[in-house]
Amino acid sequence: MTQEQKDLLLKCLYARLPYGVKCEVIKRRIDGEIVYIRTGSDALELTVNNIKEIVTNSMYEIKPYLFPLSSMTEEQSNIYGDFCYSVIHSLAWDMQAELNELIDWLNKNMFDWRGLIPKGLAKDATGLNIY
Repeated sequence: MTQEQKDLLLKCLYARLPYGVKCEVIKRRIDGEIVYIRTGSDALELTVNNIKEIVTNSMYEIKPYLFPLSSMTEEQSNIYGDFCYSVIHSLAWDMQAELNELIDWLNKNMFDWRGLIPKGLAKDATGLNIY
């Protein structure tokens, strides 16, 4: 994993910590043999204390469980649309506050707005029922 990918993953994970982001974690020994895999209902819930070491330690592979934007329910899609409308139609001085609310909502609902799933940095949580 490149440093740029690690930085992107850390930004994503830190923003989701207050909402209980869960991750698949694979730990390997120095020789590369897998020691354990935590996935699905056994997913690791990250904390401020363990996040940076897991992401930066080469013995771990970590991928948050996120939902693609295309998996939004009709109700979520309406809320998302309302947020987008507010951002677009807000006055310039209020646009940042509206945008922050939109990003917080996307993070809280574990939507992959940064495109980590197609980059292989996150797992698709659709149908897993882990949140």
